[in-house]
Amino acid sequence: MKRRDFLATAGAGFGAVATSAHSAPLDFVEPLGPDAIARMTPAIRAQFGGGFVVTEARRKAGETICIIEHKGNRLRIAAQGDAPWQIRGATDM
Repeated sequence: MKRRDFLATAGAGFGAVATSAHSAPLDFVEPLGPDAIARMTPAIRAQFGGGFVVTEARRKAGETICIIEHKGNRLRIAAQGDAPWQIRGATDM
């Protein structure tokens, strides 16, 4: 096998591997179902007070991100593992 042929074959093989490894996005967002939301709600209410409703929850890169609502105000909050919830910003309704 000539050097040029080897490099072309090796490059094509590497390209296939790199493409398949890259096809799984690093920022994959997993929506959480009603059961997960029900389990998180008491901890969120304990930290932010009663009256808040969790309207949406997603997991991204090991971090749980929720949208909570209270009297027309919506907040984006996040927590990683057992860490306390942090406000990440307000969202529009």
